[in-house]
Amino acid sequence: ILPPLMEDVSLVANYSLVPYEIKLSASPLAGGTLTGAGFYNFGSTAIVTANPANGYNFVNWTENGVIVPLAGATYSFTVSGARTLQANFVLKTYTLTVNAVNGSVLKVPQQATYNHGATVVLTPTPAVGYEFLNWTGDATGTTNPLTVLMNGNKNITANFSLITTPPTGGL
Repeated sequence: ILPPLMEDVSLVANYSLVPYEIKLSASPLAGGTLTGAGFYNFGSTAIVTANPANGYNFVNWTENGVIVPLAGATYSFTVSGARTLQANFVLKTYTLTVNAVNGSVLKVPQQATYNHGATVVLTPTPAVGYEFLNWTGDATGTTNPLTVLMNGNKNITANFSLITTPPTGGL
């Protein structure tokens, strides 16, 4: 048996967009700051930005350990679901070139490259008959030994001068 017929009924379906969360993290944590995390509606455009901290370079974005292709430090994409993105940074490295004629310079530590913020101690040693005069290039003065802060590529020269002895007197 069928129920009695009802009058016409109007139904209205209400839909709401469920926002998706875009989460961001930095590796290492000190590598930089991130903007663009938050909730976005399906189909909207999310723009995330990785701003490297002083001494760091942005490398890439990864998601679940996989590199996000074609994504630069500023990355925009159409939201189709929740995402967790990691911005990867690397500490900048620099070279220290030390020049010396008529002597040598001991570099401690002796490395091919130095991380941003590292310090290197330079100690000049004159050749026989010479004395240390000064530093030129990316360092100046007569400090001996010299501590160099690595915050960029450096080219430093140790200058030495010939020791001149005054003539001995006497008639």
